[in-house]
Amino acid sequence: MYVTKNPNPLKALPSALEEASVVAKSFGRRVPVKLILISSQSSRVDRNSAASSVIGAAGGAAIIHIAAHGIFDTNNPMASAIFLSSSNNGVLRPSDFVSVDLSKTSIVSLSACDTGQSEIRKGGEAIGFVRGILLAGAQRVLLTQWKVEDRSASEFFRDFYTQLGDKRDIIRAYQSAILQATHGYAHPFYWAGFVLYSGVPK
Repeated sequence: MYVTKNPNPLKALPSALEEASVVAKSFGRRVPVKLILISSQSSRVDRNSAASSVIGAAGGAAIIHIAAHGIFDTNNPMASAIFLSSSNNGVLRPSDFVSVDLSKTSIVSLSACDTGQSEIRKGGEAIGFVRGILLAGAQRVLLTQWKVEDRSASEFFRDFYTQLGDKRDIIRAYQSAILQATHGYAHPFYWAGFVLYSGVPK
């Protein structure tokens, strides 16, 4: 199965715009943030132009954050998808990232369900968004292991980027955001799904 559309209706993500705003405010003018917002309600987003716009803007960005819907393709992990609009147009795949030079990117955050799922093959290699993004040269990637809840995800990334904007390193910011989430949500479902991966040191 090669996923070209989400088999289920895509719900609105009311916290997505808030997440994007937090990213921008956390860094101000200190980090060049390229921000592309595609409404989850739009029915006029072209698949090729939407994905191309995101990939085109990604090259050279220090930080990349995408808040959207995601689905993991168990038959072909590299064909898993992030949906950039509610109409199922604007599909972004792990293979799309491979073609981009992300060597200047310190972190790519995918605030989308199931983006952290991978197929583990011989040699321990993880196949999915993790592979696509790290192959492109990003230093780190932050993804979700399951279908996360919209509000708790927004709060997690708010705390993560606030810490990162206060000049903490990525690992410390991640640890702090996880700890903060445990204070607000007792059940691990709301915070244990956020996983940070590191690439090969340059």
